[in-house]
Amino acid sequence: MSDKVLDATKLKAERDKLKQQRDEVRGARDAFRVERDQARAAQAEAEAARDKALAELKAARSASKAARKPAPADEGALAEKDRLLQVERRRVERLEQQIERLAQRVSEQEAVLDSLSHVRRQFEKASEFEQTVADGRRLLASLSGSVGLFGSLKETFDAKLADLQAHVDRSLAVELKQYERFVGALTGLTAEAKSAFAPLVSDAPVEVPFLPSVRDQTKPDKVNGKPVGGARWRTMAQERFQKEVAFRESGEFARVEAMRGKHAGKRAFIIGNGPSINTQDLTLLKDEITFCANWFVNHPQFNEIQPSYYCVSSHDMFGGWGKTPDLNEDFRAKLKQKLTPETTMFFSFAFRDYMKQLGLLDEEQLRYLIFDRPKLLVDEVGSQNFDIGRCMDDAYTVLLTFAAPLAAHFGITDLYLIGCDCDYGLTTPDAPGSYFYAPSEHGTSSAKFENIARIWEDDGPIFQSYKICSDTALMKGLRMWNATEGGRLEVLPRVSYLDVVGRS
Repeated sequence: MSDKVLDATKLKAERDKLKQQRDEVRGARDAFRVERDQARAAQAEAEAARDKALAELKAARSASKAARKPAPADEGALAEKDRLLQVERRRVERLEQQIERLAQRVSEQEAVLDSLSHVRRQFEKASEFEQTVADGRRLLASLSGSVGLFGSLKETFDAKLADLQAHVDRSLAVELKQYERFVGALTGLTAEAKSAFAPLVSDAPVEVPFLPSVRDQTKPDKVNGKPVGGARWRTMAQERFQKEVAFRESGEFARVEAMRGKHAGKRAFIIGNGPSINTQDLTLLKDEITFCANWFVNHPQFNEIQPSYYCVSSHDMFGGWGKTPDLNEDFRAKLKQKLTPETTMFFSFAFRDYMKQLGLLDEEQLRYLIFDRPKLLVDEVGSQNFDIGRCMDDAYTVLLTFAAPLAAHFGITDLYLIGCDCDYGLTTPDAPGSYFYAPSEHGTSSAKFENIARIWEDDGPIFQSYKICSDTALMKGLRMWNATEGGRLEVLPRVSYLDVVGRS
């Protein structure tokens, strides 16, 4: 501490010395400024005199030229005038030299002023350093008190820990004696008694009852944009739980659960339907794990890619919500023509019986997830369900509602999104949506213009859902990347598609 006090004393002495130097320099600076102003005034006066002399010289020359044949009487006057002009010219030259010297002196004074400014800044730094030293002293005093308190707390903690350890040792000794007595008693049991106890010590797994999810036990403020009361929420939660029970009892949950970790540690690609994929070579993905959705069957390179997983959560593909299922005929025909057994399709569990009756695809190609009403919107509840045995949340796009949770379920570690432009290009209610294919090939109804304008506005629900989905996926060990060419999706880190596929 004595060294710190000595340093502070030296610092104060240096500060006082700097203050004295600063005051002296300020006085010299003010004197220089006065002298500079006087020099500038003299310079201005000299310049005025020079200008006057030049004007007179010019006038004299003009007069001389005007008089082509001067009279002999005027020759003496002209000679005198020329002499006077020569004198005035020399006077002007001397004034100009004096002005140059004054200018040099002003420049030197300005250099001195710059030095003074530097000294002032050094003084200010010294003042700041003094304040820092004072703050450091206060912090040191606080830390000294904290160290003392910490030492006291540590002693108390060590004493409590010793007491706890002694208590645990005593308890273990008692439990060990009881266990030894129990083993001794079991040793003396008859064969019949051992047989009676066998079910109690069986190694068979204990079946855990299936209960409603924790998420359905917490009521949100609103559902689908409308406030929801407690009674209505309990009814909705019960409906969702019944659908989850039916999903498990049907055996479809077990079929999807069997795919857990299928692609552990690998990467995959989600292919959206935005117009940007028209500028990207999708054949580079033919050997990759790929997810596509909805009308991707329209893509001319579909046969070359043959996506690994085809996700359709939309009820509009079946005619709309709450209507008798009727899968779009154009969609049916294209699936029948292009789809191969290498692609697995995921539909909503609500259409399982209909798809069986339709007989469009081999049942081994079909899987289901629960996506039905009453459903939760990701941006409203602020989280997303990734448990494929529960009701999937509505994230405004099947790429998030189905594909991202499935990728996490399969053990994918890196998920790259392309064709996710997040820009329908709608400017009026009558404008067609913007896809990689012509609007005429979009054989199902689209969302209303008002809904699209609200959902896809800047920082709208869709972008919030992407952020929530990405955060949830990261907690599951899945990183999401945006490899889309352009577009408005900025909440995911961007990467180059060609760099990722190794063809840059």
